[in-house]
Amino acid sequence: MIHVNRTAKPDILSKNEVAWNKTLADNRAEAINEAAPNHQQALRNYKNAQKHYSDPPIKDALMLMFGVSVIESKCAYCETSVFSGEKRVNPGKLSVDSNDEAQIEHFYPEDPKGVYWDKVLDWNNLLIVCPPCNQKKSNHFPLDVQGQPLWIDPTSQDPLQHFVYKVLPNTWEVEILCISAQGKYVRRTLDLSNRSGLKKSRDQVIKRCFALARIYSLTKEAEWIDALKDECDPKKPFSAFAKAIYDWIQQAMMANLSRSTQ
Repeated sequence: MIHVNRTAKPDILSKNEVAWNKTLADNRAEAINEAAPNHQQALRNYKNAQKHYSDPPIKDALMLMFGVSVIESKCAYCETSVFSGEKRVNPGKLSVDSNDEAQIEHFYPEDPKGVYWDKVLDWNNLLIVCPPCNQKKSNHFPLDVQGQPLWIDPTSQDPLQHFVYKVLPNTWEVEILCISAQGKYVRRTLDLSNRSGLKKSRDQVIKRCFALARIYSLTKEAEWIDALKDECDPKKPFSAFAKAIYDWIQQAMMANLSRSTQ
């Protein structure tokens, strides 16, 4: 997980959120009360307004905030690649793997019966995530003893205040270490360390980064460290892990240089 600067609110939301939120407020009481005389109509009105968070211009803006295009982005939580309803080109075949489908996540849960119902259309409450992270988080939203969320919003918080990425060069791995209660809760809930599909994809990137680092350490040719630096692009999958390896090889090279001049 890395920090991502939240981009400007999409025009469609700026122009319509007041009206949409009014519809939510006007219909919520009867929508959540099955005994209300106008329950069914109020529920339809509420859902019609609520679903605007997934309007294409809003999803496109979220995809671009976390990724390279409106088609290809990455999960705000685990950094795996997500694709917006398009066939993904895999080596030798086309795939429509559901794990590649980008989904819109509400940092504060969207439950109309909950206390955060009025944030369902709030631009600052929307993220792009992969289906496994969306499913695992669901409506889990515990608060600490001060009443602050135990969850981490990467657009308003720096995840490096909660996670440290420890490079293990002997095994070509990068370990996620938690340095806060929030980090521990998020890592456990999303199974960030051991989730099989996630770990497999992440390990491929990590091994590629280690290979680039090793070639650079042997050749000292700039193209290899530049290629590794490119993997640290915030819009690329697992860039937090690539950055850890980049920092590690830079420090190792500096240490070797220091020893050679002594």
